[in-house]
Amino acid sequence: MNKKAKEKTAYLKGRSYSPILLQFPEGLKQEALAYATRLEKEGYEVYLFAGLSFGACDLAIDEAKRIGAKTLIHFGHLPFPLPCFKERPRAVRGKLENVEKEEAGRKGEGRDEGELEAVLPETEYIGVCEGIRVEFIPYRAKPNIAAISTFADFVSSKFKCVSLATTAQHIHYFDDIVEELEGRGVRVTYKKGSYTFLPGQILGCDPNALDKEAEAYFIWADGLFHATALSLSTQSLEKKAVFVVDPMTGKAKDVRAEIERLRKRQKAALAAAIQAERFGILLSTKPGQSRIAIARNIKRELEALGKQAAILVANTFTREGLENFNSFDVYIDTACLRLADDNELFGKPILHLLTYRELVDQLSRLKQA
Repeated sequence: MNKKAKEKTAYLKGRSYSPILLQFPEGLKQEALAYATRLEKEGYEVYLFAGLSFGACDLAIDEAKRIGAKTLIHFGHLPFPLPCFKERPRAVRGKLENVEKEEAGRKGEGRDEGELEAVLPETEYIGVCEGIRVEFIPYRAKPNIAAISTFADFVSSKFKCVSLATTAQHIHYFDDIVEELEGRGVRVTYKKGSYTFLPGQILGCDPNALDKEAEAYFIWADGLFHATALSLSTQSLEKKAVFVVDPMTGKAKDVRAEIERLRKRQKAALAAAIQAERFGILLSTKPGQSRIAIARNIKRELEALGKQAAILVANTFTREGLENFNSFDVYIDTACLRLADDNELFGKPILHLLTYRELVDQLSRLKQA
């Protein structure tokens, strides 16, 4: 492409996709300025989202709309099935080669799966949410071959059939781990979760990639957060080993005790809720966590059971934001299911939606008695 064509391409892109809002998770914010500088040199108007980012359920769509952004570039995560996506975000498998193709694509002529154009070459998926173009750039951790081998040695010495899941940061080499295990005679099973984008992917709110028929569960992930998503399941783990695997070392740690600790915390919250009279219902404005119809229904159900209830609205719930609502005995969480893990942080019992159903059943029985 000659210099004039390049200049015209830059102008068209800047006009069509600017302004741009960049959204990074905490661990990648140190790269934000470099990306902003790079894009500004290409003619884009760029803003940096400075709030917390908890995942692809937490797209900064409202902020993008407020500043008039046409594009939101979300770093670190794979797409999440937000209601605002009328179509599943599509993979970027090719680039437009010239200005003519670009103009044709904007008019809807001859645009196919292979002609999706991205602002950044690192972009892997593109979708449209509430009129905002959203590009996803997942973080890709570097695989440790020695760690995969160490892990396969351990698994093959103890199990014949396991279920494996991993996070967006490691899913790009998931097949390599499966192949290593199968090469040692281990049968590996996995599924697509309820909210995940790819088979074998696990979220902190969605452990459903794991197959119940396996002898043991293995979650290839940093830290305990994703592995303890099984605390949301009612499945008995008495005879099922559950391990989190460190991607840097390949060493596996049994996390059943931590999962049971979180389950017991919910049981204690349930016991407190049965005795409670005043409930605060937490409703998030985050695109992937906003469940207003559910919150309204919970309020109606609790009032029908003779309880007082009010809906509390926030983008991000914090102790500081809630601590002066002294009237409430218990919170019902309709936002992120893992918010209920933080009972101690918020100073009051928090029930997630799965435990809430049990509360209603018990309160209904008490009322009929």
